Amino acid sequence: MINNVATTSAANTYEITRQHGCVARKSIAQSGPQTFFLSDNGVIVLSPGTDPAKGLGVAISKVTGETLPMTQQIQNQFDEVNYKYAHLACGVVFDNKYWLAAPTGSSTKPSTIFVYDLISSAWISVDSYPAMAGSLAFQVDDWVICSHGSNPTKRRLFACNPTGFYLMEENQTDDSGRKIGSASESGTTAIAGKLKTRSFTLGNQNVKRWRRGQLGIKTVDNDAFTIKVNSIDPDNSETVLSHTADSTEETLLRFGTGRIRGYGANVEITVTAGRPSFRHVSLQAIADGLNIRTDIA
Repeated sequence: MINNVATTSAANTYEITRQHGCVARKSIAQSGPQTFFLSDNGVIVLSPGTDPAKGLGVAISKVTGETLPMTQQIQNQFDEVNYKYAHLACGVVFDNKYWLAAPTGSSTKPSTIFVYDLISSAWISVDSYPAMAGSLAFQVDDWVICSHGSNPTKRRLFACNPTGFYLMEENQTDDSGRKIGSASESGTTAIAGKLKTRSFTLGNQNVKRWRRGQLGIKTVDNDAFTIKVNSIDPDNSETVLSHTADSTEETLLRFGTGRIRGYGANVEITVTAGRPSFRHVSLQAIADGLNIRTDIA
C-alpha cells in the first residue's frame, strides 16, 4: 500500500501481506472501504482498520488481508479457473454485488461470471453463456457502468467484448440490438436457469424416506420449470413435477417424491421458459421412529 499519493515527497510504502498477490489488474474493485481482487488462492478482500498508535481522531488506517479467500464457499467451482490466463480476469462492483469474469476449464478468455452478493455475504451465481456469432465464445474483456434506457434512465452494467456491449441482468437490447438469452432474436440462444438447493439431512446421517415437498413461487403467464428430487446414499433422482404458469400468480406448489430413500436429498429446479421467482423450498421425510420432519431453505 502506498499512502500520501497526492504528496509524493511524503509518500510511504507498506507491505500488507506476502500470503496473497493480485494476478489480474482488472479484477481489482472497491466497495466502500473494502477492496476485492483475484489472487492465485481465490478472491481476496482487503479491509481497513484503525491504527491504535495514532489515536481514534486521526484518519490513518492500516489495511489487512483476510486469511481465507472469499471463494472458499464455492471452491469446488472456483477450482475450474484457468490460472494460465487468469491475468485477463476483470471485476467490478455494481448493485451491491462483486462481478468477476474469469477463464475456466479450457477457455483462454474470461467466459464465466462469478457473482458475490455484498449484502448477504454469499456467492449467488456462477454464469456461463452460449456462443454468439458462429462459434465465437462469449467473453468479458471489461465492464462498463453507464446510463441506459428512458422513463427513467438508470445506471446499468454492461459486459464488453469484441462484438460490442451486452446489457447484464436485463431483457432489453444492447447497443447493437442483441440480447443475452432472448429466443426472439435471430442468432441468440435462450439460457435455461437452474436452481439446486443444499442437501437436506434433517440433522442426522440415518437413511430416511423423503415423502413430499413444497415450493413457493412467483410467476407470469407461460413461465415453465421442472422439479427434481435427488437423494444421496442410496443415490436416486426423480422428476416430481412439471409446471407451466397460465397467469401472473404467487402460490405454493406441493409435490410428492414417491418416498425416495436416502440419508440426504436436494431439490433441483430447471427453468425451461420465462423468469419465475422462487421464494422458498421445503422437504419432508420420515426419520427415526416414523416421525415426520421438515427441513426448509
